[in-house]
Amino acid sequence: MKKAMALLSFPVLFCGSLAAQLEPANVPFQCDFNTRSALEENWTILDANNDGITWGFYNGVDADGNAEGGYVGVDFADIASDDYLISRPLSLEAGTYHIGFYIKSSSRNFPERIAVMYGNSSEVDGMTVLQEIDFARTDYSFHVSNVTITEAGNYYFAFHACSDADMMGMYLDNVFVRSGRYDGEPDLAIESLIIPEIGCDLSSEERIGVRVRNQGTADISQITMSYQISNGPVVEETFRANLSIGNSRTFLFTQAADLSASNQTFQVSIQTRIVEEVGVQPEADLSNNDTSLSLKNFSPIDLPEGGFVSDFRTGEGDLADWSAPGEGWEYEGTYYQALMSTNGTPLVSRCINLSSERQYQLSLIYLAGADVEVFVLYDDFDVLCGPYGSDMADWETIMSFRGVYTEGAYNNPIETFNVPEDGTYNIAIVPRNGTCMGSLYVQNLSLSDAGPAGLEEETEAQGIRLYPNPVDGLLNITAENGSIHKVRIYNMAGALVCQSADLNGEAHWQYNVSNLAAGTYVAEITTLQGQETVRKFVVR
Repeated sequence: MKKAMALLSFPVLFCGSLAAQLEPANVPFQCDFNTRSALEENWTILDANNDGITWGFYNGVDADGNAEGGYVGVDFADIASDDYLISRPLSLEAGTYHIGFYIKSSSRNFPERIAVMYGNSSEVDGMTVLQEIDFARTDYSFHVSNVTITEAGNYYFAFHACSDADMMGMYLDNVFVRSGRYDGEPDLAIESLIIPEIGCDLSSEERIGVRVRNQGTADISQITMSYQISNGPVVEETFRANLSIGNSRTFLFTQAADLSASNQTFQVSIQTRIVEEVGVQPEADLSNNDTSLSLKNFSPIDLPEGGFVSDFRTGEGDLADWSAPGEGWEYEGTYYQALMSTNGTPLVSRCINLSSERQYQLSLIYLAGADVEVFVLYDDFDVLCGPYGSDMADWETIMSFRGVYTEGAYNNPIETFNVPEDGTYNIAIVPRNGTCMGSLYVQNLSLSDAGPAGLEEETEAQGIRLYPNPVDGLLNITAENGSIHKVRIYNMAGALVCQSADLNGEAHWQYNVSNLAAGTYVAEITTLQGQETVRKFVVR
């Protein structure tokens, strides 16, 4: 999801003397950032990507809940963050230490990334990464890293803001470095389930897995996990996790699951528990250890005579024909009467038998983007079609949308396509934002038979050609009989993006597409005889 800023407001930044020039401090070292001087006297800021957006001082509610407290942060940027906050030198003897801190993100819908580093020089290239944390929560969370110092000397700690482009910003507070190993409390959290991406003719030997994260303050050695399919038996297995603080791992159950029953919805339930060990505090928060979602096993259908139609304007009943692994789409029936994308998960149709001898027409009614006063959100997404069981990355792009904001109105693009061979296919709506804030809505999708295949080949036989396709430079349109009158190019929202002058029957017209965003477009070619030819092409 891209953001166009309407108003920018950044804190005053401090880029003072190099950290190496500051006097060494002793441990315990504590910095609460309650004043600007706490930043200036203890830290050096490095704006490594020179974008002018880097660590700065803020006033507001801090990690202690003080309404007029202080903290530091990095604001939103349209390029990837590359900003360091480097501590003054700390005088450390050989031994074990720990660094603790509190972080939060500006939005739970835009994940941030921060790395914690240390070294015996203030040069960040020579520092060792203690942990890298991906986070998307708007309340402060505590994190800690243990470090072993083998040789006495002056050492530096650094925080590296390294979020992807177009994120919203992160905040840091209450940093401390103390002697000894931190024996904290583990907190196991489920990040996602590993289940078949598309349910169509599933087997009795499907693999089930789960991705978990240690978001606590102590390492995790062993995890006991179990899964249950609907009301079936509970399958339990213990894994040696070796899951350190802040890290994630994926585990697959040895025993496969039977999901072979046709036209059935399965409820997949997962439970995870840390195996308690002597000397380690037991896990207190179990609220994020269990989860469940539904998985549908569709049997293939022939395309109905009236087409395959999913209309959510009258309710969510047609959602039964779609599957979203991870349940990343919700029905919003109060205002939009549409499916809303919530986390970037593809929305995949049931399996449909299609023929290479027929041409198909796909119609989509959608709303995308949002104006949230401070900035405008632009959506990127594709509509794909591909053979069941194949890699979605290889599916054909039927429609492609980049940087779309429909200004609160529904658009209705229509596209025609063929399939290369007879078989069972799926349609997928795939958000390309990486994150979603509920600004993409699908109200209706229909797939219908548009007649015999080969209509585009007939157009070429009549003398109209469009090439290359896909294109990333010059688009060529030719007419063998030399009769092009005018060419109009539309995006998939129906907006006119280019129109030629009167060509007076020329046989060849070129257009440089480098100024167009990547996506699918439609060329409407009119001849001197009044014949109109419509061709789809893709800009890379």
